[in-house]
Amino acid sequence: ANSLLINAGALVSQKAGQQLIYVMNRVLSLEPNCSYAYFLRALGYYMLKDYVNNEKDLLKAISIFPEYKDAYQYLGVYYRDVGRLDEAKLQFQKILEIDPNSPYGKWYLKQVNDLIAKKENKPGN
Repeated sequence: ANSLLINAGALVSQKAGQQLIYVMNRVLSLEPNCSYAYFLRALGYYMLKDYVNNEKDLLKAISIFPEYKDAYQYLGVYYRDVGRLDEAKLQFQKILEIDPNSPYGKWYLKQVNDLIAKKENKPGN
């Protein structure tokens, strides 16, 4: 399983989503509780615009490894991009609970808070 995970980095950089999913399915058949494999498979689904499975695998990665900052970040960005701002905010807050000095956590939290404030101040709300 380790050699498959090592080669997965190349698939991510090539944006080879379908192959990444295939390889991660093989890893998960050998190591069903590998949070990193779920995270990488989520990236593959995201590349293919399969957002339902992207979200599902990010949540699974977090359920296996609750301190997984990158999974929270990608989940938060997904929620932000689809307008689920309150859920995005929770993900970025979780990053800062794990690592209070995370520059990504701080930056994304500020960004989503600005989007929420802008939405709340729109005329007609």
